[in-house]
Amino acid sequence: VIKAGDSLDAHAYDTISGGDWLTDQDAVEAFVREAPEEMLRLEHWGCPWNREPDGHIAKVATLALGDPRAAAAALTPLLACQPVEVFGVACLSARHRLLAWYVVSRGTRCTAPVSIPDVFLPAVLTPGTTDIIVVHNHPSGDPQPSPEDVALTSRLCAAANVLHIPLLDHLIVGDEHQYYSFRE
Repeated sequence: VIKAGDSLDAHAYDTISGGDWLTDQDAVEAFVREAPEEMLRLEHWGCPWNREPDGHIAKVATLALGDPRAAAAALTPLLACQPVEVFGVACLSARHRLLAWYVVSRGTRCTAPVSIPDVFLPAVLTPGTTDIIVVHNHPSGDPQPSPEDVALTSRLCAAANVLHIPLLDHLIVGDEHQYYSFRE
């Protein structure tokens, strides 16, 4: 949604500067120019977008996500109101700014299957990624980790060490800004 006072140039600048100037500027300008029409087309085909209560597409802050509270505040809107577990990976720059967000898995009300290679592939393919944060929701609203969540976090940490891609945190988000951080 482009509001009064917005411009495609302003959105392109925000994207390029948010990527710590490591992004391909021509590609960003083309993306910003073409994205609104493509998003409408994808939505028409049934692609679900995360929406705010007023109907606008949820936005993610371009803040540094170096601490669990900031990461949870920025990433929770991407998983809010999901009726099933959704597992995603946030690719971060050297300054811990969000470069990309990928949904790795959509599951059931109780679980989401997660493949370790699928978690790290976005980090390898997203230019400028130096760290990742993984996040998933608990549709029940209770962010306390299950034994499976603890085991998955252990496996992700081991893989991160082997791949030299730091895993900054695994967040579980629940209702009303509640979250659990494995880092805290």
